[in-house]
Amino acid sequence: MLDPSGTLVSGFTMKTKGLAATRMRMRMRMHKLLVLAVLTMAAGCAAADDLAPDLSKLISRIGDAAKRKDYVVLRANMTDDFIWSFGGKNSADQAITEWRIDPKYLTALALATHAKCGHADKDYFQCPAKPGSAFRAGFRLVGNQWKMAYFVAGD
Repeated sequence: MLDPSGTLVSGFTMKTKGLAATRMRMRMRMHKLLVLAVLTMAAGCAAADDLAPDLSKLISRIGDAAKRKDYVVLRANMTDDFIWSFGGKNSADQAITEWRIDPKYLTALALATHAKCGHADKDYFQCPAKPGSAFRAGFRLVGNQWKMAYFVAGD
């Protein structure tokens, strides 16, 4: 029997290649399930010891909306002067527009909001608390309501 390149292949070789491809697909499915399980178990684990209950609910809401790509919920929970890019205009609407173009930001937001959060300074909570140069989401009080004020990466 010939393979697509015209090389003579035995029945055993073809079965082995088919088995390897099946195993690879199974590994990929298991990897996806593992990632989903970790995210599911982490849901609601964004708490810090001194996190206000309404802030904790907001962080969970933001993470869930990011996973569902629910831009309406995300926008409703962002400050108008939302910081989404160092050097870009501070605008929640521009951030949403960019996130619609490139959904990698929503994946990063879902991960960030499921990490342990903590004080970034006296006015802001941040998730994750110690991001290094990775993406982080910042939350501050606007009036008497918590809002997401930034989502950026870098220093």
